[in-house]
Amino acid sequence: MKFKYRFALRLGPVLVGAAGAGLYSLSRAQVVHLDDQVTIGCVAAVALAAIVGPFLPDLMEATRLRREQEMSIALRKSIAWVIEQCGADWRSVGARLFLVGRSPRMLFRQVLIARSYERLNKFAFPAAIKRRKGTGLEGMCWESGDDIVLDVSAHFGAQGQLTQEVWQRLPRDVTFGLDWRAYEAMRRLDVIAAYAIKSRSGSIVGVVTVEGPGGSLNCLTNDIIRSYIGNVGDALVLALRR
Repeated sequence: MKFKYRFALRLGPVLVGAAGAGLYSLSRAQVVHLDDQVTIGCVAAVALAAIVGPFLPDLMEATRLRREQEMSIALRKSIAWVIEQCGADWRSVGARLFLVGRSPRMLFRQVLIARSYERLNKFAFPAAIKRRKGTGLEGMCWESGDDIVLDVSAHFGAQGQLTQEVWQRLPRDVTFGLDWRAYEAMRRLDVIAAYAIKSRSGSIVGVVTVEGPGGSLNCLTNDIIRSYIGNVGDALVLALRR
């Protein structure tokens, strides 16, 4: 956990306790008048801050680590399932989890944020990925609520390797609204599938993407794979709420 967050978590209970102690002291000195319920609340705030304050950062860190482990395990299970069902080489399969969250720069805008990535044969890929609705396969999946599978080799193959200048002039149905850096990472893949994760109310809470080998397009669209990834997504949503 970053230092600034740990500092904030330690400072918060201190401020709550100090505020409670201050109000109680003013009440005892008859500077302000507080009824019995408020007085009890002040005492409880001081006690709670003293008990919880020292342990809160560690509890938050333990929760974060548990969630990261659960996300990693879920994605590895997805990779193993794809390898088994598609007969794929283990070195050619990867999976990434995106969750809907708030943009750090614009708190009122929701974006898809990459939270976990698993691939046994890893290569250079942008680590911090965010997608707006309708941008990239992940954003398109989020916007429509439908699973999307793309044969990357076929889609970009006719274009050849594109320079940044050429990429910026291409239509959106080719670029999916992505920048050139994202294209450079994507063109190394063969097939990408994006599966929507839905809450019980039907709203999209995240997207799981699976990177498959060439020839896996039909396999990644079959109902067995889609159902399994959907179950993985449901389990992740429940786990991350704990």
